[in-house]
Amino acid sequence: MNHDELYKALCKVPNGKEKSRDKIIIELYMRSQGASQKQLVDALNMRPATVSEQTDILIELGYVTKHIDFMDKRISVVGLTEEGKRLGKS
Repeated sequence: MNHDELYKALCKVPNGKEKSRDKIIIELYMRSQGASQKQLVDALNMRPATVSEQTDILIELGYVTKHIDFMDKRISVVGLTEEGKRLGKS
């Protein structure tokens, strides 16, 4: 199964907290430059609160980083750590 097939399969899984985290990791893996939380909300069809909560958990787990966009200080950009990239590959 390639990454596109895996991504599509994961998007069909019902939203549980752990599945939300998996979806966020896969989406970030597909977007090598990272994404804003709004982009994640739109792409994954999740509530903003869910994306925010699960992103914070992924940061605590060491899979994700978040920083302010240097071009637009109102936007936080979420990206994968090296550990998150390894998880996204598997």
